[in-house]
Amino acid sequence: MGAVTLWSVLPGALQPVLLIALLWSVGFLLGTFPRGKPVLDDGFVKKLSRLTTEVLLPALSFLSLSASFSVEKVSTLWPLVVWGAFQLSLSFCLGQLAVLTLKIAARRWNLPSLPPPVLALIPMVCTWHNATGFPVPVAQALCDFLDDPEECAEEMNGYSFMYTLMWRITIWSIGDYLIRRIATLLEREKEKTQLPPLPSPSP
Repeated sequence: MGAVTLWSVLPGALQPVLLIALLWSVGFLLGTFPRGKPVLDDGFVKKLSRLTTEVLLPALSFLSLSASFSVEKVSTLWPLVVWGAFQLSLSFCLGQLAVLTLKIAARRWNLPSLPPPVLALIPMVCTWHNATGFPVPVAQALCDFLDDPEECAEEMNGYSFMYTLMWRITIWSIGDYLIRRIATLLEREKEKTQLPPLPSPSP
């Protein structure tokens, strides 16, 4: 019975993944062909990437879960927002503690220290991991086995939206700022590792 249920849920869970893979394939083809002058050149891709990251993705991130969510349920689900904010704060503090521990260990035992971009990335990895949306397709597939799948999906979206609300707000505000800071640190590290230009031969 368990195996039958697993194979019944699998197609519904894989559908979002296959959709993303299809979009990736289209982008790859448009960015590669025709050779030498692809449809999507580097300049257009940079502008499109900035539009997607700063406008479309945050908007879709909220819309995907709030479309079928009724406002009346906010009064009963608000503890999920508090719990989500607590988890984010705790994860960020643990990430900072890990960075501090690595710095102390490097000084105490004369170990090579990690580059600043890596140290700055650790709190982000601990706080904004890419697993918050994982239960959504799985729960949607499981709802199909209940008597009222639409009500089940709506209730599931409500729980997921409220639980990840603070995650979505902070990743597009504080997280975006930290990502830009890490990019600046990477550029500085790249400049440090570049070799000085060779002296021109004397005439």
